[in-house]
Parts: sequence; C-alpha cells; structure tokens
Amino acid sequence: MAKEKSKGRGAREQGRADRRSEYAALVAPQFSGLVQPAGPDDRALLLGDDLLPLALELAQKLPDGAVALVTTEFERWEEASQALAEYPNARVVQELVELNDPDGFPTEPWTLGVFLVPYQLGPKTVLVLMIELLSWLRPNSPIYAGGSRMHEWTLASERLSARAGPLTTLYASDPVRIVKGLTPVGRLS
Repeated sequence: MAKEKSKGRGAREQGRADRRSEYAALVAPQFSGLVQPAGPDDRALLLGDDLLPLALELAQKLPDGAVALVTTEFERWEEASQALAEYPNARVVQELVELNDPDGFPTEPWTLGVFLVPYQLGPKTVLVLMIELLSWLRPNSPIYAGGSRMHEWTLASERLSARAGPLTTLYASDPVRIVKGLTPVGRLS
C-alpha cells in the first residue's frame, strides 16, 4: 500500500493565497453596513488583515472617536498605514499591546469590536486573540465576528458565544458567517 504524500510547500502557499482571496472577496466586504457605531465618538477596534475597507469607512463615520486596525502581516500593516494616514483618528498596529499609551498603560476602553477570525491561525491562537480583544473592550460593547467555512470559525463562534453570547447572526451565506454579541460585564480571565 503506497503512502499518500502530504501537501508540499507550494500547495500550502497556494491554499493560503486562495483563502486570503476568499476572505478579501467574500468575508470582509460583508461587514460594511452591518457594523453600526452608536455615535461619532465611538472607539472601534478591528482585528483582521482584510478589514481595511471597514477601517476606512469607520474612520469617516467616527470623526470624534477613534479607529484602530490590528493586522498580523507586515505587508498588510504597510498598506493599511498608508491608506489610513490621512485620518488623524485612525491607527494601524500589529499587536494589541501597541495601543497602550507611551508609558505602557492601557488607554480608554474601546466601545466597538470587530473580529475577522484569522484563517491562518489555529483554534488555540484564535481563542487567545479573542480573549485579548474582549479585554480591550468596555463591558456591554457590541462585538462583531465573522469567518468562513473552516473549523476555526465553528470553534471561534462557540467560544465567542460563551463569552459574548447569545450571538445574533447578521449575515449567513455559504461559506460566510457574521455574528454580533455583547462583551461581558465583569473581568475575563
């Protein structure tokens, strides 16, 4: 019996590129129109490499607030930094800890969260990111989460529901899902 050969690096890279295209074309655009700030002074925290169009939209809608986009890839960080440069209320970071003030203390809590489940990360890392994102948000703040037909989305939505549930499905069209919940009252551990 011949042993099946595992995917080579080229196939894995192509798979990642396909998934990135899927996210850019199918998932990220669906957030537009669904994410509604409460007022012009909301502070929106977005975590996801493909959320630049939403960050631009919110930077315009929140002239008295703030928008922070967290990207995991350097190329996306560069692109987003250039695109958001004209908005003084927007910034792009690669880690949430970069949002602390210059002395290292947390800034005012964010009032709106958006989490595009990273397709390239495993379920444990996704859970850690989700918990960290929730800890930056004010209690009872809306959090929007979305993803695409991967096992990470199923696990992520179950875990998000346990922390910010019950979740309301805002968009469901195979393979895309976008839900909304509220951050919990009290401290997360």
